[in-house]
Amino acid sequence: MAIRINEVRELLSKDKRKSERLTLPVKILYNFPPPEEWLGPLLVDDISGHGLKFTADSPIEKDSVFNLKILFPDDAIRPIVVEAQVYWCVKNRQG
Repeated sequence: MAIRINEVRELLSKDKRKSERLTLPVKILYNFPPPEEWLGPLLVDDISGHGLKFTADSPIEKDSVFNLKILFPDDAIRPIVVEAQVYWCVKNRQG
C-alpha cells in the first residue's frame, strides 16, 4: 500500500516531540530556588531526552524553573541533578 506524503506529514505533525518517550521505573525529587527541601520522590509517567512527565502533589505553573533530581532504579547510577523548566502543564482532574 502506497503512503501519500500528506498522510506522512499529518502523522508527523500530531506529536511534536523531538524524541520518543519511554516508560521506565524512574523517580524524581524536585525543589524550587532558592533551594528548599526536596519534594517527592515521585514516579515519572514517561521520560525522553527532551523532557519528562510527572504528576506533582501541588500545582506547578507553566514557565516555572525548578531543580530536578532524577533517580534511576539501578543504585550504581548516581542521581542526575538539573535545572528544569515547565513548558506544558495541565491541572490534574482527579481528586
